[in-house]
Amino acid sequence: MFYLFINMAIPDSFQGLASTDIGAQFSELMYFSFVTIPSLSYGDITPLKPIARTFAYLEAIVGQFYVAVLVAWLVGMYLSDKTQDRKQP
Repeated sequence: MFYLFINMAIPDSFQGLASTDIGAQFSELMYFSFVTIPSLSYGDITPLKPIARTFAYLEAIVGQFYVAVLVAWLVGMYLSDKTQDRKQP
């Protein structure tokens, strides 16, 4: 949603959007967001304006932390189950 608001407030903030329709831009920018989270970013849609670039790299950083925290939580849950299994006779 932030990317759509940015593109509405500051036109031409992104290069590579195929449509000028807000509904189509929403789906294209949702795709951009999903490939930015794991910092994959294929390069078909690129942020041009400084505010769009800032949100893109912040999303990539938060995405990396999200994956790290999720994996740590899953490993913690697995280890917790293992130690509880050992304590039960």
